[in-house]
Amino acid sequence: MVVTDGYDATNDSWPVTIDTEVRIESNPHNRIAVPSEKQASFILDLNGSNRPPGITLVNMYVDANGADSAFRVQNARFCNFVGCLAENASECGYLVLDHDHPPNSNRFFYCDAHSNQGDGFFIDDRAHSTTFVGCRAVGNDGRGSGHRIITRVRGSGAG
Repeated sequence: MVVTDGYDATNDSWPVTIDTEVRIESNPHNRIAVPSEKQASFILDLNGSNRPPGITLVNMYVDANGADSAFRVQNARFCNFVGCLAENASECGYLVLDHDHPPNSNRFFYCDAHSNQGDGFFIDDRAHSTTFVGCRAVGNDGRGSGHRIITRVRGSGAG
């Protein structure tokens, strides 16, 4: 089922709702590897505004194998990343992008980004309410190359 951002449940007698949280969980030692260079390894695009609960990814280990990012979050809100690892991207480990809907309220708990050629975490300038708890970005060529700042926010001049 595809529910677009034009859906209005105001006058709908049987509105479409999400009653349970969507959760993807992996054994911490399993790895998802991209077979060859691609645009991104794992793309999370919810195609419009949504309300909690969002998608939760637990213990996802993505080896980008030269793709531009390991995790790409676009148009997504209220997503949780718990214990995830992003590595070997040609650009950034985690990309939180604004396409048509600013991503907000995405949360990262104890996630790592390393050996990426760009930043460990890249947050687009219209994203807001992004939370990082216990995250590490080490050994990346951009932010997260051993400095105290682990993320870059487009247009902020921070970092």
